[in-house]
Amino acid sequence: MRQTPAPRAIRVAGELDAIRYSDRMFELVLATGEKLRGVAEDVDERELKTLWGKPAVISGMAIFRPSGSLLRIEARHISAATGDDLSVWGAVPKPLAQQSDAAALRIPQGPRTGLNAILGRWPGDETDAMVGRALEDLS
Repeated sequence: MRQTPAPRAIRVAGELDAIRYSDRMFELVLATGEKLRGVAEDVDERELKTLWGKPAVISGMAIFRPSGSLLRIEARHISAATGDDLSVWGAVPKPLAQQSDAAALRIPQGPRTGLNAILGRWPGDETDAMVGRALEDLS
């Protein structure tokens, strides 16, 4: 079982494609075509309405699934995108690497695994002289 990555502060930019008034949900479409969903409970509804269908920059918290994919964005601030915002902030937020992830990838080596399996061994029964002649023939 995987541990759900911790939420983290993010900034992301795209076109504010959909807004639902009843539950303050929004959909942001990135330049790549990917769609991100979020909630904008702390954002002024008048400001949100003026940005509908326009490029916007969203600052807030990213909430992730146990798989590490983005579940939703909890927006703290939404403003109009300017200049290079779409190219700089136009990527799907990813979770930060966790210490436990690195530990899970570490596999200790035994006497017959890893480098111990190949160091000091020759894969065939050729002598050093035979290997030397073969190398001279290749040069």
